[in-house]
Amino acid sequence: MSLRQHLESSWDATGIKPALLIDEPELNPNIEHIWSWFFQLHHTRGGGMGPAPLTYQEMSAWSQLLQIEPTPWEISMVMMIDGVWLKTQSEKGCS
Repeated sequence: MSLRQHLESSWDATGIKPALLIDEPELNPNIEHIWSWFFQLHHTRGGGMGPAPLTYQEMSAWSQLLQIEPTPWEISMVMMIDGVWLKTQSEKGCS
């Protein structure tokens, strides 16, 4: 279940629109799966003194376990999103 589906389910159940859905920009349906993949991988991230970047090894294990065959472009997009996420965390001082 994607984050959006979870939030919409919560909204349906409670009648209260979750804050993450308020003013949420529309995500192109053609790339929605990449965002979902990032969140799946994000929850497996390691770290010590701060969050560690996602690795190709983690992506490979994840794709084998879930029998997903991402294209090189999709892999690069997940890694780009991760880089942006890490940068924003660093700027927030959330290490």
